[in-house]
Amino acid sequence: ACSEMAGAAVPRQPRDSMGTNMILKKGKGGMQLVRADGKQSFFQLEEPVWISDKNVSVCSTCGNKFSFVVRKHHCRRSGIVLCDRCCVTIPLERFAYMDPVRVCAWWKDQCEYESEFFAKSLPTLRSGAVFTIEHDGKRYPGVDVGVSDTDDRMVFTAEGGKPWEVVAELPVQTIRMKDDKGLTLTTKRTGEITLLTEDKDTAKRWRKAIKKMIKVLHGKPKATIPKEFPHMRLPSGGDGAAASGPA
Repeated sequence: ACSEMAGAAVPRQPRDSMGTNMILKKGKGGMQLVRADGKQSFFQLEEPVWISDKNVSVCSTCGNKFSFVVRKHHCRRSGIVLCDRCCVTIPLERFAYMDPVRVCAWWKDQCEYESEFFAKSLPTLRSGAVFTIEHDGKRYPGVDVGVSDTDDRMVFTAEGGKPWEVVAELPVQTIRMKDDKGLTLTTKRTGEITLLTEDKDTAKRWRKAIKKMIKVLHGKPKATIPKEFPHMRLPSGGDGAAASGPA
């Protein structure tokens, strides 16, 4: 796929708009902005299965007894039942929610880390930058690199703004620094790819963004998961009885 990349710097090409072919969908935990074709973004997860609240009489975290005053709520990240005092309301882009939702304290740090990735790091990768690419013993100057909005692949624009040439599919497995002017990525499909730039700020932003991407996709969650909730260890929320409805 690299055969047509050599040449002078290419003009920046607009990527697929995040607002194109996107629709609002009512999820269990709130309104979601999802793709109209039904495909799930590589960076998003399915909503967890909620624990049924029918036979839950106390908060899963503090043990406070539920009543007319102490209401039941579901954590949108784990699916457990808890009281209002034991949850926080924060953005949860990993599940495509439009508005901040309730999350238990156990998953608060992880959700905040993911939110920072969606707010700062992912836009850096989406907007792209021009690099010199070294791959498979060849060198390709002036290549526009970015993450596609719709395909969730790391894509490289060939000379003259030709259609996307797919070189590296996500996820990136490892990242290695290339002095202060670039970085070397390792992907399952293409092996090592080195991105070089004279702009040190660009190199720094991309190194930071890709490191965060690797941690979000492959890192150990920043969550304290109690043994009594083993289903919370699964990325999608695990198994369990279906809940009666949003809370």
